[in-house]
Amino acid sequence: MEKDLNYYRNELDIIDLEMQELFKKRMQIVKKIANYKAQNNLSTYDRTRENTQLENIVQNKDKIVSSYYPEVFKSILKVSKDYQKDLTNTLK
Repeated sequence: MEKDLNYYRNELDIIDLEMQELFKKRMQIVKKIANYKAQNNLSTYDRTRENTQLENIVQNKDKIVSSYYPEVFKSILKVSKDYQKDLTNTLK
């Protein structure tokens, strides 16, 4: 029996809530990193780390991940860096 559109949308809603929780956890760690970087006069941007992370994603054997997730990850990185900069500015 085929499931209806509402079923699939509900599944997506559940996943989206889980992703929000993971995002909040990620940003809590980003805050700790921002504090560390501020205390140690480090830049919020680490090109080598970003490139390594993106390369790992692109090399993923799952075509959906390697083809589409890099854009999602770049957005996450941008938001994370923006948050770090905001936090660093308030720590000064």
